[in-house]
Amino acid sequence: MAECGASGSGSSGDSLDKSITLPPDEIFRNLENAKRFAIDIGGSLTKLAYYSTVQHKVARVRSFESSGRDTEQDHEPPYEISVQEEVTARLHFVKFENTYIEACLDFIKDHLVNTETKVIQATGGGAYKFKDLIEEKLRLKVDKEDVMTCLIKGCNFVLRNIPHEAFAYQKDSDPEFRFQTNHPDIFPYLLVNIGSGVSIVKVETEDRFEWVGGSSIGGGTFWGLGALLTKTKFDLLEMDRLERPLANLPLLLDPSSYVPDTVDLTDDALARKYWLTCFEEALDGVVKRAVASQPGSVDAAERAEKFRQKYWRKLQTLRHQPFAYGTLTVRSLLDTREHCLNEFNFPDPYSKVKQKENGVALKCFPRVIRCLDALGWEERQLALVKGLLAGNVFDWGAKAVSE
Repeated sequence: MAECGASGSGSSGDSLDKSITLPPDEIFRNLENAKRFAIDIGGSLTKLAYYSTVQHKVARVRSFESSGRDTEQDHEPPYEISVQEEVTARLHFVKFENTYIEACLDFIKDHLVNTETKVIQATGGGAYKFKDLIEEKLRLKVDKEDVMTCLIKGCNFVLRNIPHEAFAYQKDSDPEFRFQTNHPDIFPYLLVNIGSGVSIVKVETEDRFEWVGGSSIGGGTFWGLGALLTKTKFDLLEMDRLERPLANLPLLLDPSSYVPDTVDLTDDALARKYWLTCFEEALDGVVKRAVASQPGSVDAAERAEKFRQKYWRKLQTLRHQPFAYGTLTVRSLLDTREHCLNEFNFPDPYSKVKQKENGVALKCFPRVIRCLDALGWEERQLALVKGLLAGNVFDWGAKAVSE
C-alpha cells in the first residue's frame, strides 16, 4: 500500500515522512469525506477501515410522456436518458506496515476535514502500544475492542452473507477448489488466524468460542514452511472477493439452494478459454460504447481507458488463476465488468443502444398486441413463450444471432 523511497537528510521526523509516498487517489480514497474509523494494529501490519460518502454517476430515465413532449415523430426517442451525480456510502480498507504508522496518521490528520466522529474503534495488540500516538495525532478518542470478539463476529458475517466465501481445497482434485453454493449452518468450525503469529479458535455459536491452540512462529515463517512442505505458493490461496449486493428470489420455493449458473468455468478449460477470449475481444467495443454514452464528458475517453486496463488485467489473472476471485461463471465475468465500469463512472454504456432499440420496439408494440389478440388461447401462450425466449436468446448471444 505504501511505496518506499530513499530517505532524505534532515531530522528523523522528516526522513520518516519522506520515506513513503501516499498518493491520496490511490491509498486514502475519499478521505476528506470520512465519517467513521476503525483500526486493527497487529504485530507487523496496521489495517484501517473507514466509511465515507462518495459521488458517482447514475443513469436516470425520464419519460417524455410526463413532460408533455411529442414523441410521435420517427426521430424522437421514447424517453430521455441523463447521467447525474449521486452521493452514496462506501467502505474503504487500507493496510500498511507499522513502521509507517506515524507518517500515515499525519497524512490522515492533514486531509481529514469533514469528519464529525470523535471516536476511533481500535483492536489488536498495537491498539495499546499506539493509543497515545493515535489520540495525539488525530484528536480522536481510542475505543479499544476485544480482538477475538471482533474476529469471530467478522468471520461469522462473511460466512453467512458473502456468496461462495467458504470452499474446500484439495490439491490433486479437478477443480482444486469446491465452493459452497448455499449457506448451511456454519457452526461449529475452527478458525486458523495467521498473522504475526498463528492462533486456532474453536467457534461453536455466535457468542461461544475459545482459543484452543496456536504458535508464536511468525505468520511469514508459517507460510514459508507450509510452502516448502507442500511445494505450493501461498498467493494461490488468496481470495479477492467481489462486492455483490445480496437479494433473495421471492418467487422460488428455496432461494438459498438456487444456483443460476449451470456452467462452472473452473471445471471446463475449453469453455473457460472460450468465454475469457469472448470478453477480451469485446473489450474494445465496450470501451467505445462507454465513451459514446457520455458525449458531453471531457474525460470520458481517459476513464474508459482506465476501465479497459483494469478489466483486461482481471481477465489475464483469471487465465492463469481461475480461482483468483472465487467461483468463475459467465455471470461473474459480467458482474466484474459492470463493477469496473461503475468504478470509473460508466453506469450504463449501453443506455443509448437500449434507447434506440426500445424506441423501435415500442413502435411495433401495438401491431404485435393486435396479432396476439387475434390468436386462440393456446396459440397465444405459445407465441408469448416464443417471444420471451427469442428476446433472451438475442440478449445472451447478440453477436451470434446477428451473424
